[in-house]
Amino acid sequence: DVERSRGLGDVYKRQLNGDGQSLGFLDIIDEYGSTPSGELAKYYAGVCYMEMENYTDAIAMLDGFSSEEKNLSAVAKGLIGDAFAQLRQPEEALEYYKKAANATNDNMLAPNFLMKAAASAERLQDYNAALGFYQTIEDDYSDSQQASDIKKYIAKAEYLVAHQE
Repeated sequence: DVERSRGLGDVYKRQLNGDGQSLGFLDIIDEYGSTPSGELAKYYAGVCYMEMENYTDAIAMLDGFSSEEKNLSAVAKGLIGDAFAQLRQPEEALEYYKKAANATNDNMLAPNFLMKAAASAERLQDYNAALGFYQTIEDDYSDSQQASDIKKYIAKAEYLVAHQE
């Protein structure tokens, strides 16, 4: 397994830096900057950094990414939230999960980001905020996968709000 992950790391490094035959994402960013191709290269470079567990560079790359495609922008913001979560920075993770959820109304994406926002809020012991995220899923995304068992999360959050010191 270690050998396999080391091999994948090499793949991501080649995708970032090129292989002598083809440009890597970092070369494309340098050459094409804020063109659509350059922006997409920022997104893919950010994904590579995430896969390599280089969360600081992933955040920097994805935070610089811009797209008119709202779902892709939302996913980038969600990935930044994931990177902050991996860095054990729940406040920042929460902010990006909220941005991601607000950036899309996609029935698969938004509830996923709302669940992550709620989990981050719970880590911060902000049970009112968590409850709000869960209720948004119930109210606005009632036919999503996350809504199928949202009532138990709402009940837990309501309990925690009622018993918070």
